[in-house]
Amino acid sequence: MQSLEYIREFDKSDNNYEIHHVSKKIMMLEKDEARFQEVFDSMVRADMIYWVYPVYSSFVPYQLLRFIEMVYQHPELDKLKGKYSSQIVTSMNFYDYIPNIYMRQVCEDWGMNVIPGHFANMTDMVFKHGQNSLDVFAKEIQYHVESNFKSVRDYAPTVYESKTYIPEEITACDHNSNYKISLITNNLDPESNLGKMIDVFIKMTPNPVTVLNLHELDIKTGCLGCLHCTMQEGCSIKDDHRKIFDEHIWGSDCVIYAVEIENHAPKSIWKKFEDRHFSNGHRVSVDVKPVGFLFSGPISQESNLREMYEARGDVGHSFQLDSVSDEGDSELITESIKTLSKKMMWALENKASRPQTFWGIAGIKIFRDMIYTMKGLMRDDHKYYKKNKLYDFPQNKKGMIIFSYILGSFMSIKRIKKKILPKLSSSRIKIYQRVIGMKKSSQLKGRELEIGM
Repeated sequence: MQSLEYIREFDKSDNNYEIHHVSKKIMMLEKDEARFQEVFDSMVRADMIYWVYPVYSSFVPYQLLRFIEMVYQHPELDKLKGKYSSQIVTSMNFYDYIPNIYMRQVCEDWGMNVIPGHFANMTDMVFKHGQNSLDVFAKEIQYHVESNFKSVRDYAPTVYESKTYIPEEITACDHNSNYKISLITNNLDPESNLGKMIDVFIKMTPNPVTVLNLHELDIKTGCLGCLHCTMQEGCSIKDDHRKIFDEHIWGSDCVIYAVEIENHAPKSIWKKFEDRHFSNGHRVSVDVKPVGFLFSGPISQESNLREMYEARGDVGHSFQLDSVSDEGDSELITESIKTLSKKMMWALENKASRPQTFWGIAGIKIFRDMIYTMKGLMRDDHKYYKKNKLYDFPQNKKGMIIFSYILGSFMSIKRIKKKILPKLSSSRIKIYQRVIGMKKSSQLKGRELEIGM
């Protein structure tokens, strides 16, 4: 609803707007071809098309993705060529650039003239700077259209020729471990590339693998944005999602996602499932678990989509395994699946973890600040962040702050600064050498103790 308020306040000229709530009416549009055609005809009549949406789970909402799938399949898609298009998006700025790139890729595929969008924080319209920013955006749109500017394509179209994956005959290996491994997929055809990749993975894994097919689960719809879950635990939609999430996302030792991708995105059924994770609030996992992917589609050409999956995993402390796609020859695909399975088992046995990168650290800090600010409303999130010590504000690192003041005071004295400055780099290295030496010493003692026993 915040996104819609932006468009209502957006234009002070005499432009005529036709507003279509495609997300709210997506189930009707799927069933009623005439109503969908009305929306498409409205797009054809328009001089300018705005995509107005919130960011859900670092991507466009499920309902919008489903609508875009339907437009891609329309026989008169070429009629959108040359139309001006832009976006008005609201979020907490959590990976909002990813849906931005996706929508630009879509509009470029359709031959539209793309104008940079307006990506606002949810609260921006309350403040003067946010209102001014929107005014500037409106002027920019008017300037582009009146000047008849043509946009340059930023993203090359994907070129993908599906090859049939023909794996060698594989005998299922014995199960000699009992980790809880869940494989989640949208695949319906066991004879498709993805279906055969799943079969090979299961046969090559020395551990039981539970397969969950999204088409076989009762997941009624995507997130409705009602915020019921922020004030009362659980989702307002009653279906299988919560049970599946608890048992197979949070409750598994490892999760493998087997995903079909098309037109720069996973199939919309994935977003229906993923968007509902919001009912868990912003409670990022603090337990490291391995996560891997089997892809059918040109994932090597979809850097934006890869970044979405990798960034999400980094925020959730995942130990990222390989991503295997069906783009190569059959022998390579089979060998890559074998490697994925082996790395997965190694990671489970060794409780493997990696330091977070910018994606994970920055993402959690956005959540951290938002939850702390809104802790009166997001009470369950607040309790979780307190319990797991995720409120790592810099002002709480008192020892480091005091040390920096002491060092800064010494460095302000020219005579001391002259002596210390040349030795700073070597001093830092000595700290690491001391730590490494202590570790080696403790390992040696451990060996001696083991021998003594």
